[in-house]
Amino acid sequence: MAAFHKAMICRIWIVLLVTLLWIGLWYSRISPATSDLAAHRKDLHRFGGNLARNSSFSKFWEVEDGQLTADLIHEVVEELEKIRDGTPGGVVAANRKEPCDERRDLARERGFRRIGETLHAFVLSSVARFSLEEFTAVGLVSIQLRGFAGNPLQSCAWVPKAGSSSVAAALAASNDSSVIWGNSWLGYVNESHTEKTFYDVGVVKCSFEEPVGANGEGGFLVLNMTRNSSPPPLVDHSGIIEQSYVPVFQELPEEISSIQFEGPFRFDYAYCSPLLTPSKNVSAKYVKEWLMYHQGLWSESHVHYFFYDAGGIDSRLLEVFQPLMEKKFLTVIDMRELVLFESAGDGHQLVINDCLQRSRFLATWAFFWDLDEYLQLVNSTSMAALLRSYESSPWISLANLVWSRTYCKETSAEDEWAVERMRFRLRYPTCGDEQRAETCHGVEGHRKWIANPRKVLVASIHRTVEPEWNGEILRASIARLNHFHGLAVEGSANSSCWIVKKLDQVNESSLVDGWWLKDESFAVAAMEQHRKGL
Repeated sequence: MAAFHKAMICRIWIVLLVTLLWIGLWYSRISPATSDLAAHRKDLHRFGGNLARNSSFSKFWEVEDGQLTADLIHEVVEELEKIRDGTPGGVVAANRKEPCDERRDLARERGFRRIGETLHAFVLSSVARFSLEEFTAVGLVSIQLRGFAGNPLQSCAWVPKAGSSSVAAALAASNDSSVIWGNSWLGYVNESHTEKTFYDVGVVKCSFEEPVGANGEGGFLVLNMTRNSSPPPLVDHSGIIEQSYVPVFQELPEEISSIQFEGPFRFDYAYCSPLLTPSKNVSAKYVKEWLMYHQGLWSESHVHYFFYDAGGIDSRLLEVFQPLMEKKFLTVIDMRELVLFESAGDGHQLVINDCLQRSRFLATWAFFWDLDEYLQLVNSTSMAALLRSYESSPWISLANLVWSRTYCKETSAEDEWAVERMRFRLRYPTCGDEQRAETCHGVEGHRKWIANPRKVLVASIHRTVEPEWNGEILRASIARLNHFHGLAVEGSANSSCWIVKKLDQVNESSLVDGWWLKDESFAVAAMEQHRKGL
């Protein structure tokens, strides 16, 4: 029995040795290739990001009966070497794609796509002459870009028209002697009672040492928006205008002769409205009352109204404007595109400076207040008499008195104006924000103003910016603006006059609700203008 077990063990060892010998012989045939594959295992990982997406690469790994042959391994290694060494040819090298190759192909087809909002260095609104030697341009300046890059404007130039039909032809035909270089100044309106957004209002002043365009031949005003300290040539050797030069104004032949630089001007006054947006929803009935009151206040003076439309002027308002538009006494300015450029002051500061330009040689004085504010002359017989006392002043600042829309007298007539019922106001003009000194001259506060448009270059909602001083600050006892906050909004009359007061039961010196003082002077003045309108 013991001999039998020993014989079986010997047979097993013999079988094992033969098997191991056969395996060793077979393995010796493929060991070079497998060692190559191991050596290039990193290459497989390195190129896997490119090759895994390519269907042509997968054919090298198709095996029969689960066997990986030596020829297949050599072929793969050879192709990997070609890719790593940049050798042209080969199935893999010819068909492989770079990472994100599909996205790169799309980029080549469409170029750089601009997605989202864009910040612009300068957004031009309007340009006008300031004198024979000066121009002014009003627009928006990016707050963010200015913070990083500074002033976007370097200089300006006047290019004579010289018979050219376009600015491109004029610039191409110009030379150093014909181009007149000017000095530029950029003033910012960077304060407002609203949150800052993307743009400040900027006013560009281009000044030349001598009159430009005075010969009546016309020409072009060009702004240099480069970052160079000295201006490069306007035109390169091929005659192509450099993109850094922006033509902003074209003066036609003989157009300068139609400008009246000195008075008397066509109109005595110009009224500049705030920006009318859909959110303000201004009532046509109310605006008609406002126009009737102020038209009577101007007496025999000639007035031109500028109304700025940002989508808030509807057919009902146009119907109110139509009689004045037909007589050339009212102009509607389309500002609906302003919604694309979010600026401080909700666009109000931009239209103020635009209107300064439009009224410069059109009217003697320009008025700037809102449609829920009524001018009241307290100690003057007429507007002309008031302004005659301040002819040398660049601007006149008016006090702002807030009136209650809650406390009213009882209705006395069916066609009564809304302001005729409102007889209670604050005792003093308010400051609005005590931290903003420019809106608070003493106790008068939250002021609006009248300007000589030839002497005021830059302005804001509650003050002039350039010049800031040397104007007249009127007290409420001389002239004032009565502010009925929100009364111009459609339907506001229905939300007004919640509490009706019998005036004979209210003492002149006592305060209603601790705030409101009875004052019937403005209501009487409004009633007089109303009767004149009838």
